[in-house]
Amino acid sequence: MDTTGTEFVCPTCGADVVKTDTTCPNCGNPLEWEGVEAAPTGPQGAVRPLTDVRPMGIGDIFDRTFRMFGAVFTRSVVILLLLFIPASVILMVGAGQFYGSFAGLLPAAANGEAPGPEASMALLSSGVVFAIAFLLAYIAVVIGEIAVTILVTGEFHGTRAAWTEVLARAAGIRMLRGIGVMLLQGAAFAAIVVIPAVLFGLAGGGVGVVILSILASLVAVVYLFVCWALSVTAVGSEDLGVAASMRKSWVLVRSGWWRVLGILLLMGLLVGFAIMVITTPITLFAFWDFYREYFKAIASGGTGTPDPTMMVRAVSSMGPGLGLSMGINLMLTTLTRPVYATVLYFDLRARSGEFMRGA
Repeated sequence: MDTTGTEFVCPTCGADVVKTDTTCPNCGNPLEWEGVEAAPTGPQGAVRPLTDVRPMGIGDIFDRTFRMFGAVFTRSVVILLLLFIPASVILMVGAGQFYGSFAGLLPAAANGEAPGPEASMALLSSGVVFAIAFLLAYIAVVIGEIAVTILVTGEFHGTRAAWTEVLARAAGIRMLRGIGVMLLQGAAFAAIVVIPAVLFGLAGGGVGVVILSILASLVAVVYLFVCWALSVTAVGSEDLGVAASMRKSWVLVRSGWWRVLGILLLMGLLVGFAIMVITTPITLFAFWDFYREYFKAIASGGTGTPDPTMMVRAVSSMGPGLGLSMGINLMLTTLTRPVYATVLYFDLRARSGEFMRGA
């Protein structure tokens, strides 16, 4: 049978392709046609992708999450190490400079003196360096989340893309879309909280009215945060644009908002506890110099007042340990959160009827 013009589906992103395509026009993934059969079509076109995916219960989501985590673990670790080793080093340098500059203010503060202009400028410049370091780590988080999402999506489609290919796709236009989603959501949350408070304040509503306005705004922020919680997942899984991914997350989540909130909270608490167990010894080791200098400072005071010189060394040594701890925590969170978020995303897509087999 000639299937040249028959519609198929890309096994990576689910986009429509035809037999004459050598690469997917949506994600650029090479297409292998050997042994592929035309998908069934319905009265209004083919409804082909992932017809074996069904709505999952809580237990099924946990089971699928653990299985997916194991399936993508090795490739995820390779990608995240490449992203977070340099990010952690940059964080250690930035935090070291910032806390070193901050420690330089302690002797003057202990004597009740105002910091000099040079010390203030050093603190400001090191703060900028630390902020840039954190921004670069944030970009690593976005790329890592999208990469892990692509890997899990591939497992749902029955494909196993190489980590090099996944990293290249995650660091391209999807990274920019992921950053765009985060920026747009942040701007929306800030506007929801700040604008009503400012308007009530200018109208003379009083402190109580402003506080009530902020509390009401925070409720709205929580609702929107959950509705948009899978926006970056939509970017990584389906390569959707900024507005389209936020709209897709909104449509999928809003009908089962409380269920999604419960699953995200439960998974987040479990993952957070596991990460805490892993990182606590690492954090203690990373802060060893700080604790050593701090207790030396306390012991040397005699009167109970720490020696300012030793306190400077204690605070100065705190920066690199903090940067290392932040990098490890970000990496472990990025290793785990996209896995259960993607499983939940496919569950919600199945519940919306997206994977129903055409009649």
